[in-house]
Amino acid sequence: MRGERRLLRIGEYLIGRAARLLPGEIRDERRREWTAELPAILRDPDTRLAAHRAARMLRYAAGTVWGTALAAGGARGRLTAVMAVVAGLCTASFLAVVVTNTWRAVQAPGDWVHYYWIAAGSICLARLGWVVAPRIRRAAKPMEGVREGAVAYGAMIIPDWLLSRLLRAVGADESDLADQTGAARSPAPGPAEPAATAEQAISMARDTAGRFYRARWRPGYQAAEVDEFIARIEATLAEDARPGQVVTATDVEAVKFGTTRRGGYDEQVVDEALDHYADGLARLAPFPGPQ
Repeated sequence: MRGERRLLRIGEYLIGRAARLLPGEIRDERRREWTAELPAILRDPDTRLAAHRAARMLRYAAGTVWGTALAAGGARGRLTAVMAVVAGLCTASFLAVVVTNTWRAVQAPGDWVHYYWIAAGSICLARLGWVVAPRIRRAAKPMEGVREGAVAYGAMIIPDWLLSRLLRAVGADESDLADQTGAARSPAPGPAEPAATAEQAISMARDTAGRFYRARWRPGYQAAEVDEFIARIEATLAEDARPGQVVTATDVEAVKFGTTRRGGYDEQVVDEALDHYADGLARLAPFPGPQ
């Protein structure tokens, strides 16, 4: 294919940028896996048009950057990114309305329609400031307040039916819409009894596992493999595992899942849930022995 080497270089550069956002222990492995997909996509015999193959390959590489950047902050980070885009587009639209109609009002002073749109745009901008400004004042860092304000403003202007779909799409729920600025943090758990500590870890894992979402434009874990392994973990924690199906914390830390180009589970969200499960398995007492 003409220009293949240059396209591969572009794809490798994008994947390299995506890999930099990952934790150090998995960075090189993910980069190699994703890079190996590039020539396979670019030479896919099922896609006849070279331009189509090139577009698919670049979309795949760009998807790793976009998806990894959103996943780095978890479900709330993905929601914040989307809401920031919504708030930014609204702000730009309101400013454009005010500036355009101010210019038209100068050109045609007698037309009341221009003054109406100036007032409407100004009210919308004032409303945005009313939502964001208090959160910036209360936040420990200004950017934290901006992020909280973007989420609150987006939740305010997006219709409920669309907001619920958006939450599902990014793997979030209504608790992620709660204002976190200035909220009191729960104290770190002390040396509690092993069973109680395990219970907390298991609860956190199940909450995360219930919010897996599909990575549409980048690699993800094979959903069937993840579901099967987590089912074994749950059975172990419930002391109901079948012979040979008991899972230990070491098994969780060492597990490797197959990946798929699109439609798999988000890798970082799954890894976060597995960390909680491993903590629960390690602390659960008494640990169920082999059946």
